[in-house]
Amino acid sequence: MNCDQKRRFIKDPIWGNIELLPWEVELLNHFLVNRLHNVVQNSTAYKVYPGLKYSRFVHSIGVLHVVTQIFSNIVLNSPLEALEALKAENAEVERGLYDNYKNEVTKIVCDRISFSGKFPVLLSALRLGAILHDIGHLPYSHAFEHAIEAFLDGNYQCCIPPTNEAEAIRKRLKDLLPDQRAQEVKVHERLGKGLFELLQDEFKGSQLVRPLVEGAVELLYGEKCPISKSILVGTVDSDRIDFVRRDGLFSGLFVSSVDYGRLFAMYELAKQPNGKWHARPSCRGTSEAEKLIWERFQDYCYIISHHRVHLFDEILERLLLRLMAEGELMDFLGNLEQLLRFSPPTRIADKKDNVKLLESLHLSFDDSWLDVQLRNAYTKAKKNNAEIHKVRLFEAYAEDRDYFKSVFKRDSEFWERCKEVAPFLSISEAPTFAIKVRQKKYVLEHQIYEKFNVLAIVGDMAKKITHGIADDDTAQFFGLEELKDFLSGKIRKTKLFNLWYVPPRDDGKTEIYDLENKMLSYILEQISDQQT
Repeated sequence: MNCDQKRRFIKDPIWGNIELLPWEVELLNHFLVNRLHNVVQNSTAYKVYPGLKYSRFVHSIGVLHVVTQIFSNIVLNSPLEALEALKAENAEVERGLYDNYKNEVTKIVCDRISFSGKFPVLLSALRLGAILHDIGHLPYSHAFEHAIEAFLDGNYQCCIPPTNEAEAIRKRLKDLLPDQRAQEVKVHERLGKGLFELLQDEFKGSQLVRPLVEGAVELLYGEKCPISKSILVGTVDSDRIDFVRRDGLFSGLFVSSVDYGRLFAMYELAKQPNGKWHARPSCRGTSEAEKLIWERFQDYCYIISHHRVHLFDEILERLLLRLMAEGELMDFLGNLEQLLRFSPPTRIADKKDNVKLLESLHLSFDDSWLDVQLRNAYTKAKKNNAEIHKVRLFEAYAEDRDYFKSVFKRDSEFWERCKEVAPFLSISEAPTFAIKVRQKKYVLEHQIYEKFNVLAIVGDMAKKITHGIADDDTAQFFGLEELKDFLSGKIRKTKLFNLWYVPPRDDGKTEIYDLENKMLSYILEQISDQQT
């Protein structure tokens, strides 16, 4: 690699000019990374906020910039004892690099990035971790991931009978991804590990890129570099900083009030109660951290959980679930299974299979591919006079945004209606009810159709709104105790679920209102084990 090659930049609308290092350019040119150009960050939110259609790729470039700012300031602000711990992590990442490559990385990093010169190899691995942290996301990100989780659970089978072939692959995937929701194991993280293996195999001939990618894998998934990992994954981490600022701007919801220059300048390493070092803004930067967490809450509350955004996510989840159960996405599921089982090939026959897998990834696994699958399935369903529910879901997703009516839009409306139909419901029990909705929503929809002859969608809120602060100890460590208490109270008052339905065409307002109350009452009775 030629150290004298011309410098390269990406001009980002959020952070300005972001310089790329030579090995980063090499990695960004690979199609497994370029795939992220065609994976939208916020699922179907663009259907409500049209400007909010930026990609996982541009978000990853933003995270690259943020980790550089945080790391540089940590090196300047932290005590010697903390820097010794960071030095040990640098040695861990350097382990796979020959001295000549180590020297090359050091020279390029110190020449091209405003940086003190300490731990350049660790910073390089951290920057690659930023680029690759979302590599495992499926088309339309979390919407497809939730559909996969629902497919594995099998709770949908009362209303969508699976084919034998689909049921067979469901059981195999279930073995590979056991109990997703209970263990909080995310599909995109498991898939990401498979893609990392594939990427390392692709760069096995590079004595510079491969060791740095291996270092990035350790930072993201390992336990040997907890300090560096806390920059990528944490309460006030680089990922959150970028998407909160980007979501607010591109949605038009808010222009961030955070002083990011001050936030970055205040970063340091501090000891947690368990004695381990962790990255955080110092007490002088608490006000900026508070503003960031508050804006994150607004992001989740008014974008991710907007009743229309949530509706489109739920419709897409059901369409994907039907396509998987009916055997329409068998090639995709087969490739997903291969990636989850992936190990670098050693035999010629295995290498041929590897080439086929790469070809399938090149042709699918992004939003544009999925859009084509949905259009083809819609056309096929219409032509074959398929089940009316399936056709209606396609129409509501692609053509008629007003097809489904929201029973309530705001949290206050939800609780007002609940007082009318379910006086036994208590806000204190809300978390338990929310989880039950998630487990039973497909069964509930099926029962509502049989009982009221109404096509309805029940949307669970169990993961739609969080304050992003894990526990009281975390809140105390970041100086966010009061904010956590405030946001916990706000979350307790949010809707337990969303409910949409196709209203009967001839009924008046009073009849419609009564129907909504009956459906709401029925759902609440089922999830609270109350019987009338």
